[in-house]
Amino acid sequence: MNTGTNCRAFFVKGFAMILALVLSVGTFAFHVGAAEEGTGYISKDTVLCQSRKSSTADIDRIKNVIVEGIIAYAEKIDISAYRIDVSLENVYALYDFFFYDLPEAFHLSSFYYNYSGSGYLTSIIPVYDYTKDEYMEMKGKLDAAEKELLSDILAEDDLTDVQKALLLHDRIIVNCEYDMSFSKPNRYNMYGALVDGVAVCQGYANAYMYLLKKVGIRSELCISEKLNHTWNIVYIDGVAYHVDVTWDDPAYDVTGQVFHMNFLLSTDELRADKKDYADRVHDGHDAKDFDTTPKSERYSNHFWQDSEAEFQFVDGHIYYINSKIEKIREWDVDRDRDCDHDNDGNVCSVKDTWKANGGVWNGNFSRLSSDRDGVLFYSLSEDVHSYNLESGEDNIVYTPEKEENQSLCIYGFTYRDQAFVCEMNSSPNFDENTKNEHTLTLPYEKEEPALIGDVNGDGKVNSIDANIFARYISMGAPEVVFANSDINGDGKADSKDMNMLKRLISGIL
Repeated sequence: MNTGTNCRAFFVKGFAMILALVLSVGTFAFHVGAAEEGTGYISKDTVLCQSRKSSTADIDRIKNVIVEGIIAYAEKIDISAYRIDVSLENVYALYDFFFYDLPEAFHLSSFYYNYSGSGYLTSIIPVYDYTKDEYMEMKGKLDAAEKELLSDILAEDDLTDVQKALLLHDRIIVNCEYDMSFSKPNRYNMYGALVDGVAVCQGYANAYMYLLKKVGIRSELCISEKLNHTWNIVYIDGVAYHVDVTWDDPAYDVTGQVFHMNFLLSTDELRADKKDYADRVHDGHDAKDFDTTPKSERYSNHFWQDSEAEFQFVDGHIYYINSKIEKIREWDVDRDRDCDHDNDGNVCSVKDTWKANGGVWNGNFSRLSSDRDGVLFYSLSEDVHSYNLESGEDNIVYTPEKEENQSLCIYGFTYRDQAFVCEMNSSPNFDENTKNEHTLTLPYEKEEPALIGDVNGDGKVNSIDANIFARYISMGAPEVVFANSDINGDGKADSKDMNMLKRLISGIL
């Protein structure tokens, strides 16, 4: 959290203060009241020493207007028609909304608010960190990242809120790493997490809150000053749970490694140390200064805690690695648990050993990715495999090269931007140099299925293909794409296929 230690707020007072409410906060006198006219100022570095859940019915009425204005880079947001009192409570609520409930305001540094002589708020004047052109460019990149993360989820009506929350939890972790240097300019906001791919806890939490809102799930920030840490409270079917995306992302970062030890927990579960399937201890949130609303243990010791890889959503189904039993499995939407593929409920095995100086490391370090279009990719210690969900075909598609006698295994892996990314190391313990020194990237484009009848491979099936095929049969035209020309699938391209092509073009087939 980028909070200061002094409680402060700044006001430019009007000509005549008729009535003032004075609240002493630390060494600062906080003045709010009716005046002929006035202007107040609040910065994101302002600390009001007040509950960060303050809200009022008055401010609730203008939230949509504020959001629209901030997203549109409005220079002034007119709220005079709402006749909202310039009270201390409303100022607190404005501050909390702007800086704790509005991740869209990543480009906002502070704001002024104007009030009339009759004591009503009249307008809000945002102060931005970026020019409008800079913001619009950033917004374009943010919209693209949002589309990449959300489009398939928004297109599927059958996903539960738990599944949406978990998929987004995992996608943020795989696409972002913790800023160990504390130097990145957007580390505290969702732009850092979603576009730059580098953030600290506040950036993770803001990104998660933003994406959850997009899929219709209520959430809010949860803050501990003792831990100097921010995470989320997420509401599933009206019930509150803790979710800490940051603490489920290993630091130093290992691409594709995603823990699920801090997902949908009660307050007691969050505070307690937890052991995963490999007996590694995950520290509890040892503090008492945060919101303890979550009480439900509905998801205590749930199956996702045995996975340390990203859950994949492919063709309406969710797949994941159960690291404890070393299997890829499917999440049953109806029963909220595993789904049978073979008699043991497994899609395929990922059993392997990660060698280390004559021994092996305890645990399974397979990572799971996909093209989101029917194919899963998973890593073992030495190879990357593809698994076709329709045919069940399992193939090795990439074996990273390494020097002779070099004891490196694949510990980090994902498929992104039509390329495999493999992070090689001698152990599962990464440091600040591991990714820079041992990351291998291999472009990989999945072969498109043959377009039957597209003899010349131009993406269309028409009379041109029939003419080329006729020449091929009579004299062996070289431009024929055989895979597209064997229409009846008998391993030959001949007159039988020619007749079928004519019928295909005429619409008979």
